[in-house]
Amino acid sequence: MESVKQLITRGQDVSLEFTSQIENQLTITRTIVAFANTNGGKVIVGINEKNKIVGVEPAEELKLFKELINNDCAPIVPFESKVIEEGRHLLLEIDVSKSSIKHKAKGEEGGMQFYHRIKDTTLVGNRVIINLWKLQDDSTSKPIDLDDNLKAIFEFIEEHKPVTVSKIFRFFALNKNDINLYLAQLNYWGYIDCVIVESGMAYTLAN
Repeated sequence: MESVKQLITRGQDVSLEFTSQIENQLTITRTIVAFANTNGGKVIVGINEKNKIVGVEPAEELKLFKELINNDCAPIVPFESKVIEEGRHLLLEIDVSKSSIKHKAKGEEGGMQFYHRIKDTTLVGNRVIINLWKLQDDSTSKPIDLDDNLKAIFEFIEEHKPVTVSKIFRFFALNKNDINLYLAQLNYWGYIDCVIVESGMAYTLAN
């Protein structure tokens, strides 16, 4: 098991988040939901934005966390917690496993939304991601050859990578729901990957 110092060296990623304390309910619940919807993960409470260990009062932080999870997630995300001693500081570790169901957290305007994780970023689960989850649940088989629309979108991404969904919408005279499904299929079958760009999420060729 990695020590706190090893985790800090590793840095925040798809399954690791640091926070100095549980104070922003939208941020923490979205992160927890994103972990549950993606590959699981852990939040270490008591590490500030400069990756310095500042410590917390674990019992108080855990009480607040439970209130947020119970009020702002649907369904409620199961988790485990433990107190970590690091020198003279106490930290709270919150562990979330990948869930067999998809969870939502309260959004900016109060509505419930899906969230997922790419690298160290928590994002709203758009229609492409929701379609991808459905394909994963159904274990959809990879075709021998791509049809014309799938091939055209793949070649467009290959030429212009990285490409946002909005750019694909503008370029192709296709139904948006169909484009969302095509992107999910190309992602699921290993042709493309999601990446983070300045404007949000985009697509590039898979490694």
